[in-house]
Amino acid sequence: MPEVMFSWENPVPFGNVISSWSAAFGREIDVKAMEWWFDTTKYFAESLAAYIVEDGIIACFYAISPRVLIRPSGEKQKAGLMNIGFTHPKYQGKGYYLKVNVEMHEKLKEMGYACIFGFANHNSHYSYRKYLGWIDLAVLTNFKLDLSQQKTKKKAKADLQCSELAPCDSLLEDIARTVVGLDKYHLERSETFLKWRLLDSPIRKYRFMRIEESGKPWAYVIFKVYNKEMDIMEIFYREEQYINNPQVFECMVGKAGELEVSAINLWSNLQSEEHLVLEKIGFKEEQFSTFFGVINFSESAAINELRNWHYRFIDSDVY
Repeated sequence: MPEVMFSWENPVPFGNVISSWSAAFGREIDVKAMEWWFDTTKYFAESLAAYIVEDGIIACFYAISPRVLIRPSGEKQKAGLMNIGFTHPKYQGKGYYLKVNVEMHEKLKEMGYACIFGFANHNSHYSYRKYLGWIDLAVLTNFKLDLSQQKTKKKAKADLQCSELAPCDSLLEDIARTVVGLDKYHLERSETFLKWRLLDSPIRKYRFMRIEESGKPWAYVIFKVYNKEMDIMEIFYREEQYINNPQVFECMVGKAGELEVSAINLWSNLQSEEHLVLEKIGFKEEQFSTFFGVINFSESAAINELRNWHYRFIDSDVY
């Protein structure tokens, strides 16, 4: 069995990764997107990839995108998003993928990572759970508000103003000081991360909405419009007491009506109070989106429970 190499010890031959990825999936990849996935040094110092080279070819490859996990207590820990993994067709069936995963996970434990998490499709879910210690948190579906079924379009509350803003450094700095989840595990939304995730992304263009009263911000909403539907990436609250305030959601719905989109989509934890608030407005769970799970390296069993998590589309770089 060939030796597994690690990106922090041996630089990844990027061109070989591109060609092997295309061979594995039978299509070309956007090179700019691949470069963006790996450009995590702006956010986190470590580059995390494990791979096997055979006959000068990247035979197997597995990459983790570093993240910072915020515990319910506010403590920060190392975490990672299970990002890219594949085996070149020429080397499938040799056990390479299991080997690079197992050895990478052992290294992550040694490096002090609390967990890695991921959003798996039907192709990858079986092997993650069967062989790699994956713990299912949930089957995520699109939580959707079908605006086309509403008899009358909602308007924003008169005492709240909703405006769309052009992204800039000062706006990201302000958003980074807000709250997204109270007493929940969630991934840090630092100013640096927001810039990398939202502004530098070559895949999507994101838009910024501010909800305020008398010039005082209540919330910020990051969204994109795709196929005439609004996808809510994240909702940031200026002050903790505004968490789950129905007026914020109603204002967001009113803005969607102005933009003439047909629906609003987001991920919302079924076990949260927010989910009930959105249900009352008219949101309904729709089609399968992804499996959400973790591989837990810590001694905290709380990481394994969905009720302890806050998550949004922003946590998956596919959206």
